[in-house]
Amino acid sequence: MTRPRAESRALDPAARRALGGTFAELPQGITHYRLQGRTDGDLVVLIHGYSVGSFVWEPLERLLVAQGFATLSYDMPGHGFSDRPRLDYTRDLFREHLAALIATLAPDARLHLVGWSMGAMVASEFAMRHKDRVGSLFFVSPSGLPIRIGMLGRTAFVPVLGDLGFAMIGSASLRAAQANFFVDGRAPAAFLDCYDRQASFKGFARAMLSTLRCMNMDDFREGYAALGASGLRVDAVWARADRATPFANSRAFARLVPQARIHPLDGVGHASQFEAPELVASRLVLWLRGRIG
Repeated sequence: MTRPRAESRALDPAARRALGGTFAELPQGITHYRLQGRTDGDLVVLIHGYSVGSFVWEPLERLLVAQGFATLSYDMPGHGFSDRPRLDYTRDLFREHLAALIATLAPDARLHLVGWSMGAMVASEFAMRHKDRVGSLFFVSPSGLPIRIGMLGRTAFVPVLGDLGFAMIGSASLRAAQANFFVDGRAPAAFLDCYDRQASFKGFARAMLSTLRCMNMDDFREGYAALGASGLRVDAVWARADRATPFANSRAFARLVPQARIHPLDGVGHASQFEAPELVASRLVLWLRGRIG
């Protein structure tokens, strides 16, 4: 497959027709999603992380659907094939975007939120505002705790310089960073093909820069402490070899969310649900069966 050039295409109606899939018109922009199964019962909502789209869930999604679960995966604003509006990509934006999507597609569903990396922060924010709708939460290597930030990440917070840097090398640097999501330090071709397709649409790097600046992804301790005090049911898996959100952070997470059970994963990296979906499914299915019956 020929790698598409970064930011070379407009995400317009013609492009969406060519992409296929399903889209919803929301206040935060046109949103790409996959909905499988009924929406009047228990619904498993899969929330991806920073700089990737819902494609990261596809291997796990297939296993969940085969087990009879109804699932919803979607691309957050700026990610995947959803719109890249010119605004601040804050926690409020991502939380309200999810709320609008649920109100449109599954207003009567009981929700089980599965958040990976930054998606755990979005899931937590949503759950704290909509406790009556959320049956449980399941996290995969959650972000929101202190991490080492690379040169591009540090530069991003410098006015003007960060904008110039991301405009010139942001997409390439983010692509290279995907290797850190996998245990052997190499992103699979299938993963990179999906990543390149989303990055080929205009506005991607701008949205990623705003998300990096606004989400404060290395300090969500207050949010996790609130989740811990809420009593909501939480389970998590965390890769011991995780380079993006180090396993050592699981100890701080356990202190902040004491009701959470944390299951270490061996032989996988940060994107364990893509790298070894059966391994993650073995824990997630048990968790869901216990919550849903």
